[in-house]
Amino acid sequence: VAKREAERQYEESLEEGDAPVMLEAHADGLHTANIGNLKPGDVIVLECRFVQLLSFDQGRLRLSIPTTIAPRYGSAQRAGLQPQQVPVASLDAEYPLALSLTIGEALKGSKAECPTHHFESTEAGGGAVRLTLAPSAKLDRDVVVIVTPREPRPSLLVRANDAANTSAPVVMLAALQPAPGRPRDRIALKLLVDCSGSMNGDSIASARAALHGVIDGLGEHDLVCLSRFGSTVDHVLEPTPCKAQALRHMRTVIDAIQADLGGTEMQDALTAVFGLSARGEHEGGDVLLITDGEVWQADEMIAAARSSGHRVFAIGVGSAPAEGVLRTLAEATGGACEFATPGEALEAAALRMLNRIRQPQFTRGRVDWGKAPVWTSGPTHGLFGGDTVIALAGFSEAIDGRAVRLLADDAHDQPVELARGEADAPCPGDALSRVAAARRLGASSE
Repeated sequence: VAKREAERQYEESLEEGDAPVMLEAHADGLHTANIGNLKPGDVIVLECRFVQLLSFDQGRLRLSIPTTIAPRYGSAQRAGLQPQQVPVASLDAEYPLALSLTIGEALKGSKAECPTHHFESTEAGGGAVRLTLAPSAKLDRDVVVIVTPREPRPSLLVRANDAANTSAPVVMLAALQPAPGRPRDRIALKLLVDCSGSMNGDSIASARAALHGVIDGLGEHDLVCLSRFGSTVDHVLEPTPCKAQALRHMRTVIDAIQADLGGTEMQDALTAVFGLSARGEHEGGDVLLITDGEVWQADEMIAAARSSGHRVFAIGVGSAPAEGVLRTLAEATGGACEFATPGEALEAAALRMLNRIRQPQFTRGRVDWGKAPVWTSGPTHGLFGGDTVIALAGFSEAIDGRAVRLLADDAHDQPVELARGEADAPCPGDALSRVAAARRLGASSE
């Protein structure tokens, strides 16, 4: 229901003495439930259902189940929240967590690991595996499970029915995987690391590990600079060729980095780094941002990044990074985003990101469905070999999934085919149609 109409209905129900509930969706995946007219002694049970689109990126699937909202820098009210909607953080709160996950038969033989919690693994029949969280777990960090299949996954078409849309009752999801292209041997990389107070502890240690991983992947033909930020911006290293001596010096600088720069003024930091000029044969440059992303006001920052001409690649670190902010920032600029919680291999995450940065750049990514859809959503701007590109569309009738192709323009503005449908599968229930509706609503509000 539209926001104003929902608020009107809620207020009328309150005045009539009913006990209404109004669920509101805010930016960055945050939701609040407004519950009225509870009487002393009443008991209320909140039952939440949420759906995630999981995709195989760089040969693995990463499932993150959010269990806490970390404190954020800035004004929640200026970001559009009412005072009663602002999350309250407490280091003294201890909420117990019980959780079991089932890895289905389609991923039989996959390697599953959980860097955040201890799980016990048991057979669930038919090749499925059930992971059960060990007792005494708390809701103090996101639960992360990484699944690595035995073999590459095919580009997949998923179909579902949408009973609420008579003009487009067939919903199709395309999960297409381009093959990696020939890597560029010369890149200009602007490293920007968050050194604000929220990064203290595990997060800054993770950031240092990620930066060392970046150094491992740079060659003598590359150009690199390093800046750190908080309330201010400190350009630690100006754009420099990646000679052996310079990289050794960078490692010493990285080891000394601390989270000692106050607040998280991310927009000012990005603007300052965009202004650093590359030199010689290196033009422009890509930004690799390492941060927990814990900021409230992000719309202006994302708009400025989009207009800068830079691609922003983000590695989100910490026990509960702000995924929505960083993913939106990366997708808006044609970059990519990864998350790595304490316990994950940060150096490997950095090398995966460098692999994306070195790949040939494609523009105008689009899906040829083989038939005109009633509506479409996606794909996102970044197109990288080894990552899954997601797009959705609605049709008046079923289509041939084998005719679906992922197209883009190369550096010479010539159209190329990056992937095409290889298999298809049904998706029972209303989960996919709800995900599609949410994506369309999100796109219309931007």
